[in-house]
Amino acid sequence: MTTAHVIIDLNRPVSNITIYKELDDQQIDFRIWHSIPDPDSVIRSIGLSHKQIVSYARDEGLLEICILEEDVMFATPKGWEYFLSNKPVDFDLYLGGTYGLNVSALKRITKEPGATEIHNFAGLHCYIIHQRYYDRFLAQPENKHIDDQPGMGKFFVCYPFAALQHPGWSSNGRTMVNYNYRLEEHIYGHK
Repeated sequence: MTTAHVIIDLNRPVSNITIYKELDDQQIDFRIWHSIPDPDSVIRSIGLSHKQIVSYARDEGLLEICILEEDVMFATPKGWEYFLSNKPVDFDLYLGGTYGLNVSALKRITKEPGATEIHNFAGLHCYIIHQRYYDRFLAQPENKHIDDQPGMGKFFVCYPFAALQHPGWSSNGRTMVNYNYRLEEHIYGHK
């Protein structure tokens, strides 16, 4: 079984207790990592929080590592299992779900279930990163969103999306958000 490395932000003004229910419901083996705070830059904090885990994986010589953010929400009771069972053989980043795809990308990925190659993504709430991509991931500038890496690797997304984000407090947006309504609008044509 794959261990999920979960980023928890202890400085969130609104705590997120849903992660422990998700981990329990999905029967996920996990390790908790505390986010790296940066009071001057949320973007830098998020990037450093992900990079600490990827650095650990590189230093330990791990072939790959799975990372979850604390707001991850699996779409079905078997979402975790579906995500793992559709992992491609050859990838740099494999995402459980994503946001911000344009309409043509959404139409392409909805043609058949499984893992579909994409060229850009938004959202690192659930992903597996392969060791050959560690150095490129770690080299991303600290003042740039860590999930803004268009065309820099071989990216795949699980479809139907196995993982979304719970509506709630966004450390990135510093407000309450629900990113999922956008998916419904693009995929189903309504909110």
